[in-house]
Amino acid sequence: RLGFVMLTNISESGLGTYAMEAVWSNLVALPETNVAKSNEPASDPSSEVGKYLLAEASINFDVEMKDGKLWLTVPGQPQYELENIGGRRYKMASAPPGYFVTFRPIKGKETETEMFLEQPRGNLVLVRVKADAAPDTKASTMASYDGPLKELLGAYEMKGRLIVEIKMADGKVSLVVPGQPAYPLVEKEKDKFSSPPLPDTYGVIIKRDAAGKVSGLVLKQPEGEFELTRVMETAVALTVDELLTKMIVANGGEQALRKHKSRVITAEMDFEHQGIKGIATISARAPNALTSHIEMMALGKKIGTIDEYFNGTEGGEVTSFSPGEIKAGKSLEDARISSDFYDVLNWKKLFKSIEIKRMSKVGDEDVFVVVKTPEKGNPVTDYISAKSFLLLRRDSIQTDNTSETSVPITEYFSDYRMVEGLMLPFKATTNIPNIGDVVVLVKTVKFDVDIPDATFRAPEKK
Repeated sequence: RLGFVMLTNISESGLGTYAMEAVWSNLVALPETNVAKSNEPASDPSSEVGKYLLAEASINFDVEMKDGKLWLTVPGQPQYELENIGGRRYKMASAPPGYFVTFRPIKGKETETEMFLEQPRGNLVLVRVKADAAPDTKASTMASYDGPLKELLGAYEMKGRLIVEIKMADGKVSLVVPGQPAYPLVEKEKDKFSSPPLPDTYGVIIKRDAAGKVSGLVLKQPEGEFELTRVMETAVALTVDELLTKMIVANGGEQALRKHKSRVITAEMDFEHQGIKGIATISARAPNALTSHIEMMALGKKIGTIDEYFNGTEGGEVTSFSPGEIKAGKSLEDARISSDFYDVLNWKKLFKSIEIKRMSKVGDEDVFVVVKTPEKGNPVTDYISAKSFLLLRRDSIQTDNTSETSVPITEYFSDYRMVEGLMLPFKATTNIPNIGDVVVLVKTVKFDVDIPDATFRAPEKK
């Protein structure tokens, strides 16, 4: 028998996953790649088609028939052909060794189906969601909707970080959480809602003030209940073009922004909830190449490195303590956008739409809430100071090709200083759900440094 224990102060830490893979790879050996087929006749693959919910991450996996074959689609990953090896069990043909899918009845609910996903990092169970009702033919915009749930439409915020919306999606009033599909809401009783794709352990409870107006909501989940406050809508006095003009001036002006062709930043990092420090070198080059190298320290000793890179067309991540990742799909598109050296000057080229949603606050400072939606990548929400017109906060979505999930990321920027004609934040605090807060303090900034092409390629793993 063999076991391991990992102590961490983050309940969702991904280190356990990597530690388990290290055990399999180095001590136990990977699962056999050649699995003998069962003598049990194959079932009808078309009966397995549908959406399967991974409740722990609130994401759907899609199973569909294409060209007579069964395929599995995992968010942020390529499609996997499912190769039948007997009965209702399938091998994920193009996946790494050890990945299998078995469809089976739910215990106690034999008429319903679940997916049992076997993988070296730990097995998962996904439940097939019930087919949605036919799409509503009503208009799907907040402005045109005039149904009984109109008063619920709007944004809701939890502790200054997570923002969710209740809005129209596919003609239905739905709860929209960053990085997840829209969840249509069905009222079970006054101010209590469920969503057909989710188990009964999930729900939304509407909160009202003394006057009976909607003041917030409570997200009910197996992990607990989370209260969010309604974000009050405020009239916006500026157009997008006017705001962009003020932002460009605040950041140093177009001439100063275009003057530079490369930049190298060194910084100190503090993974506050992990007990880890770091030293980072971040290199950028026009038009859209970006790389970062982080050396992680604990108890005064180097414990690992993280390298993330994008060279204008390709990107990925290499770490010394886990499998690497090649960016693809939304992950690659997000890297292309975030690596743009001239940033705000190119917003209209980088994003399909830019909208000032409302006024809000970051701390005590009034901000414009700007939602930027690209053609293919994830949307980005910026909070721009109404006083300085500098970026104070950014909400984005990180799509991970390896862990098969998308998570919301919140960044705060402060301590702006003028460096060679440009305003740069010398402090950034990033909140990542499975890591906690990461504080970055800039130490040096150098412009127009000669950076070799090799800097923006994947480093060799030692």
